Amino acid sequence: MGNQQMTERASRAIHYGEISFPSDKLTIGMLRSAYPTEFNQPISDDPQPRQPIFFWRTSGEHCAKEVVGGLLERERLVAATAAAEGASLVAPLCDLRAIKRRIMSEYMALGLAQGEYEAAELIRRLEDSARAAGANFGKSREASR
Repeated sequence: MGNQQMTERASRAIHYGEISFPSDKLTIGMLRSAYPTEFNQPISDDPQPRQPIFFWRTSGEHCAKEVVGGLLERERLVAATAAAEGASLVAPLCDLRAIKRRIMSEYMALGLAQGEYEAAELIRRLEDSARAAGANFGKSREASR
């Protein structure tokens, strides 16, 4: 079986609901603090959307898709890698070190972590949670054989 097939099987096997993600604690208040210009625009009579531009802007580093969506995607890659390890499956191919560095800086920028040590600890907890979920999948897979 090819690496991509094993990776696809591993990522489908992961139950993300069993994993505790640091971003679960992200609030609108944290986003407002991190991106005050994007959130604190006055409402005008202009026909533009009245919600903060953070949510309707479709591209750029200060839009919901990149800030929140990008963080969630990177966390899921870290989780998928750890879960695959826990289930003894092939992990997704990615530059995990670079992804973790990016997540650490995002956690600090968003107020989820106060410094590098705390950000690294959040990632370790994410990996532990995902590894345990993967191990549970691995045990159920072995039992069904």
